[in-house]
Amino acid sequence: MMAAALQHPWAKMSTVWDFAQSCIHFEHALPLVLGGWMSESVKCDGDQVAATYRRQGVATIADFLAAARANPATAPAVARAAFFEQGDGAALSFDLKVLYGGDDVLVSATEVVATVLSHFQRMGIKVALREKPYTPPPLPPTLPGQAPINDVQLPVPTWKAFEFDVDTTLAPEVALGGLKGPGLRLVGLGVTASKSGGPMTWKIAGEIYGN
Repeated sequence: MMAAALQHPWAKMSTVWDFAQSCIHFEHALPLVLGGWMSESVKCDGDQVAATYRRQGVATIADFLAAARANPATAPAVARAAFFEQGDGAALSFDLKVLYGGDDVLVSATEVVATVLSHFQRMGIKVALREKPYTPPPLPPTLPGQAPINDVQLPVPTWKAFEFDVDTTLAPEVALGGLKGPGLRLVGLGVTASKSGGPMTWKIAGEIYGN
């Protein structure tokens, strides 16, 4: 339990570019149209990918499922397909394989935060930044005959953590190009099609760890 409290979360998270590459590769492999249903969004979140499609014209759920089964990129997700909005929307979920960034030696949190904010400021992109509160690991269950564990004092991490979110119409290859640093991790990347025919919107989510 003590060891769990001191585990470095960034060690088992993906670097910015490794995560972005994995997500972009997955997004490009998914078809834009499945049986008359148009792609609406693709979102990578941790080790999961969610893709949504919107029914067009007289296309049916049966059409969507048949097309999804026939496509190698979507066939593995057919068994977990879900439908919403009275059958006008469809969702497919996939597992995303990501590489771990490793146990970086942290530097000043102020330095990494400045790196992230400056990177997006140069492109005129607003960043939502907030400190991430520490959540201690849950206490182990009490065994039969054992007194309840209520007064255990877990060690408090010495590092600081921040979360950031970005919305942009720039492709992630551009928006994230050159962004790197110790303790800097990407946890989410998604794209949503414009309902008015305008440019697609990318949502980027990351975390920063530093001293």
